Amino acid sequence: MDAIRVSSGRKGVGRLLPVLLLAISGTVLAEAPPPPPPVPPQSDFVFPQAVYNPPPRYPTGSADDYESGTVVLVLDVDPEGAISKVAMDRSSGYPKLDAAAIEAAAAWRFTPAQEGGKPIRSRVRVPVTFVAE
Repeated sequence: MDAIRVSSGRKGVGRLLPVLLLAISGTVLAEAPPPPPPVPPQSDFVFPQAVYNPPPRYPTGSADDYESGTVVLVLDVDPEGAISKVAMDRSSGYPKLDAAAIEAAAAWRFTPAQEGGKPIRSRVRVPVTFVAE
């Protein structure tokens, strides 16, 4: 707000009243702050959790050849927690490692995802890492 200049030659409330009114009206006309953003709705979605997922066997010959890498799998989990489909999202670069990860994942079990307290189908992405030592 710009400064208000008041003449010092005259004193009295009569001269201060316009200054006070201008100061008050400046705050009244000021723009109100924006309203807060809307609150996102609460989600009752529960993600699936692994309950049985033993690691895959290291393929014969792959460890001897020091083959290492990460396979990223996409698993479809049915409402009972069983794996209904296994797909490879990203290869390790070694077909034997990829096949071992897919074979192992097909037998894994999950607690199913839930929505509204009811089990539902879901999809999870799982990395499987092989490290040759």
